[in-house]
Amino acid sequence: MPATDMAPIVTRVLRTPAVWMIDFVLHGIVVNASNFEKVATALEAGSITAIHDTSAGADEAYYNSDENRYKLGFDTLHTILHIGLIVHESVHAIADIEKVQNKVRASEAAAYVAQALLIYYGAQAAADADPSKNPFADPIMQAAWEVSKPLRATSGQTLSTTQLKPLDDAIIAHDKYRTNKDSSVLSDGI
Repeated sequence: MPATDMAPIVTRVLRTPAVWMIDFVLHGIVVNASNFEKVATALEAGSITAIHDTSAGADEAYYNSDENRYKLGFDTLHTILHIGLIVHESVHAIADIEKVQNKVRASEAAAYVAQALLIYYGAQAAADADPSKNPFADPIMQAAWEVSKPLRATSGQTLSTTQLKPLDDAIIAHDKYRTNKDSSVLSDGI
């Protein structure tokens, strides 16, 4: 069975008002509406592809810069978490397009912050009503939620090393990143 083309879904997500509210710079990656649009345009042109791949896991997504391809374990957007995964992986695509060289932990920090901001903008009223509430069980997303707070409703801001430390600690403690946290991420353009 041929892979389902997910480019239209990814493109639609990248052009939503909540995604376009995300605007920060972290580890040299400029995460903003203009760069999300570059990814959407590359998807439409076919220079980046997106497919449904069940081997990715039902609630997983990946961007592979070697192939300039998203692999999504889901083929419909069941929850805001799926939309958040697309935003997360799109940060990696932005870094690839812009040829921003980073270590895994830096690239993941930017992606998790974008994901947390997307979730915030999707549920802003509830989040603002109880700022002490953290909606995540996952330690990395818990940390991303907290460190992203200074970036809410701002444009082009960044976070200091001290502000990022809880997120960096959560990333390097996670089994998925522990052994490759300081590996270089390929960002060679598309």
